[in-house]
Amino acid sequence: RVAEMGLSIADGRERLALRNALGKALLARGAFAKALSVYEENAAEAETAGVPQEQARSVINQGVALQRMGDRARAAACYRQGLAGADPRLAAVAHQNLATLHAESGDFESAEAAYSAALALFSRHRRDREIAWVSINLARLYISLNELDRAAELAQHAAEAAARPSDPYLVAGSRLVEGELLLAQGHAQRALLPLAEAEMLFEQVKSYRFAAFAALTQARCELTLRQAVHARSACHRARAFPS
Repeated sequence: RVAEMGLSIADGRERLALRNALGKALLARGAFAKALSVYEENAAEAETAGVPQEQARSVINQGVALQRMGDRARAAACYRQGLAGADPRLAAVAHQNLATLHAESGDFESAEAAYSAALALFSRHRRDREIAWVSINLARLYISLNELDRAAELAQHAAEAAARPSDPYLVAGSRLVEGELLLAQGHAQRALLPLAEAEMLFEQVKSYRFAAFAALTQARCELTLRQAVHARSACHRARAFPS
């Protein structure tokens, strides 16, 4: 509401910034179509005003709204368009979002390239939170491709980056991928501890979907160890998390 009121009196760059804030608020509320409209308006105004950086930001944010709406093709087109005028930080975000789209569609080669481009840009600017998450996602991609040595390198990189900002959510993510890697390497017993820690931390920060995933991965470990009772308990915990 504050951003909407400010738009009526702001001009120039201030109005572009306020409209961008409004779009973020709409995304957070799940009003994806309204957010898309706001970002489209912002991109058009930024282009007219000759502010390419804000235009790129708005186009990339259109991609975020479209991705949340399930329109992957248009989202990818927006990310690629935004890359042309984006600064390195924005370009890294666009690459990261493109990587997610590629991974979801099964194009792992393109996902790897996009994640790697994002990681290089975030690393150049020492953005530890983003470095941690891209490393986690890239490690998980390598696990799915059974490239476990490369996954191990990324998992270690993620753990180091996650520890620097001391963010429980990031630490949980790094512990989760460590557990997934140990399971893939055949170390189901050793995987249980990092997975349990990940579940606990994700629950603490109310990231219940990931907490449930950590619990289900523990169930996979327990089944590998022929511990059916423990596996059943882990499944019950996963189902108990809010959806």
